[in-house]
Amino acid sequence: MNVYFDNIIFAIQKSGGISVRWKELLTYTHQVGNLLDIRYINYNHSADNIYYADTLKLLPEERIIKRKYFCFTRLIDLEVKERTMFIFFSSYYRVSSNANAINVLTFHDCIQEFYGKGIKNKIAILIKKRVIKKSDYIICNSYTTKHDLIKVYNYPEEKISVIYSGVSPIFFKITNPLTKNKKILFIGSRAPYKRFDFVIELLKFNIELQLTVVGGGTFTPKERLLIAPIQNRIEHLSDIDETKLNEIYNTAYCLMHSSSYEGFGVPIIEAMQSGCPVVAYKCPAAEEIAAGGVLFFNNYDVVEVTSLINKLQDDNFRNALIEQALNISKTFSWEKTGKETINLLQQLSK
Repeated sequence: MNVYFDNIIFAIQKSGGISVRWKELLTYTHQVGNLLDIRYINYNHSADNIYYADTLKLLPEERIIKRKYFCFTRLIDLEVKERTMFIFFSSYYRVSSNANAINVLTFHDCIQEFYGKGIKNKIAILIKKRVIKKSDYIICNSYTTKHDLIKVYNYPEEKISVIYSGVSPIFFKITNPLTKNKKILFIGSRAPYKRFDFVIELLKFNIELQLTVVGGGTFTPKERLLIAPIQNRIEHLSDIDETKLNEIYNTAYCLMHSSSYEGFGVPIIEAMQSGCPVVAYKCPAAEEIAAGGVLFFNNYDVVEVTSLINKLQDDNFRNALIEQALNISKTFSWEKTGKETINLLQQLSK
């Protein structure tokens, strides 16, 4: 049975956790060879994605199907010319219109459903709802996401598999890292539910803390106004590759993961594998993947969180937490994600 991998995520976003997961999955299919008869659907509007060029080199030219991407492409089910049953596996909420297709997709989270606002968000939810209804099988990146999928869309549980995201071996604990200081990290998007505002409040309460912000785009006018009183204690880094990010994790005092909601939480696992202590809000997904290896807080209270941060000054406590986190992080790998995904597709093809 033919399997079509729809690489549309590379055309939709420049970077992000979904692009990382898809890139790693394509890398795995290259490594294991022809376990499945795979075709790859590529789009002309993908060059800006930071993972696309390197990933493209791995894909056999004769198995690449080229398609054009327009702003309304995601609104249209993809036509695939197949006269027998086949699997259509999309990287981001899309199905094939062919009646012979077994449509499989990965459901990542309910951020749009729980936190989104505005007309664009309503359209995105309508697209997801339509695609989910047409899907024959769904992969979730955590049991938290599975629970949310069932709750919001009433999708049949027997048609869902949970396959965790992984973490790259490029993230590791450096034997002799640079001297640690009181520099905390904030990684990725600064959407309202990520609670970047609380991290700034925390810095204002603790004058000895510094902050490194990685990614998330340039500061907005509202954010610049927010950080103005402490801007000399904040650095913002963008276009950081994974090797550099590993160094940043290793030299940080801790990762501050203040997000109130996640589908998975890749930075948490990256930090844990890098030997960087994590202080995180106790949202369900974070607790699911990292319980026992993270300092959790239950309230956005600067006194409570400051108390947790101060615990890391004790070397014995810090080292014990790092060791626990390293052990937990070993249960996650992209190889495992790839293997479980391919096994599922093989089962569906029988």
